Amino acid sequence: MPSLTREGTSVVLDFILYNTAPNPLTAYSPALDQMSIAFCTIALRPSVDAIIDRMTMRGRANDLADHDLRRRQAADQLATMSAAGVTPHQTLDSTGLSAHQVGDRCIATI
Repeated sequence: MPSLTREGTSVVLDFILYNTAPNPLTAYSPALDQMSIAFCTIALRPSVDAIIDRMTMRGRANDLADHDLRRRQAADQLATMSAAGVTPHQTLDSTGLSAHQVGDRCIATI
């Protein structure tokens, strides 16, 4: 990653947080600081309904097997993000946005 950023290339790291700190995101932040790599943390917070809708659209059998369980897990993941020890530079409600729209809004933020 340092060689990419020295070349002026942007890098996106994508995390789904299943645990509060320490977690992969809280491990990356100090590592990026130590390498003097500028970064911006943007937390995406869709609604639980939006998460379930996306799972349904993907149609993976495992996601569709237990709707109530997936709904509880989605709510837990959103709650974990709030308590994960991560202070995002910005939080974006991605409910109803396409991946392209999310990308555009993130780029506009930085």
